[in-house]
Amino acid sequence: MTIKFFAPSGAPHQLGENLARNWMHGEHYARHGEPLAEINLHYGILYGGAEMYRKTQEEWKSYVHVDHAFFGRTEDLNSRGGYFRFSLNNQSNERKLTVEYDSRRLETLQKKGLLKLEPKRAIKKSRLVIYQPPSAYMVQHYGLSPDFDGKWRATLRRLYPGMMVVTTQKSPKTDDFWENVAVVASFNSGLGYEALRKGCEVVMTAPRTLWPWKTGDLTDGKWGERRYETFCLIAGRMWNFKEMANGEALEHMKGNGEIPL
Repeated sequence: MTIKFFAPSGAPHQLGENLARNWMHGEHYARHGEPLAEINLHYGILYGGAEMYRKTQEEWKSYVHVDHAFFGRTEDLNSRGGYFRFSLNNQSNERKLTVEYDSRRLETLQKKGLLKLEPKRAIKKSRLVIYQPPSAYMVQHYGLSPDFDGKWRATLRRLYPGMMVVTTQKSPKTDDFWENVAVVASFNSGLGYEALRKGCEVVMTAPRTLWPWKTGDLTDGKWGERRYETFCLIAGRMWNFKEMANGEALEHMKGNGEIPL
């Protein structure tokens, strides 16, 4: 197995290059224009990331999309702190039967306080359904219809009669935001996963998301089991710089199939 981490081309910050340097343990990281390896990593979809994904598809190579993790992330794009997620062959994490293997990683992150799973909220005691629409970029990327938001709001009012549907845009959420929230419908996986962590029911509205179940599946009786499986999946693909540099991230992700052997 050959593996390369490609540094982004022309990015306005050092994050992608820092990730590539740490992953390669001081060895030469790849630049755009070099031949692909069997496994190819790239930070983000901008600055060559989308083109790299298409190229790996054309050459029947594997691609690992690297981006900020949903938890323990850093907003300092030039730092070497925070956690990052790794997703094989797409931005999405496909459901895998690796719960037992990844559960050890989840336990480690829980001990660090990163993934504290709160009890499920009782819908009758909460009043709000939060709807977060897709960004303008996602509307264009997926070719969403002009009435996408209106249809989803109507669907939520039908699914949760008597509850108030409130629209919120993508932004950092304070603790006050979560008061009285029972359900979150979101095109953005980050808000969806934070809602799951806090015990809310979740509806993912994107046609392809980082949620490995069909849209709305968390509203059935398997909520606890499926949430646990999902956070095992997240934990097994969530690593910091130190764990990349010492090889721990690579070794684990070989085991769960996120990096093919």
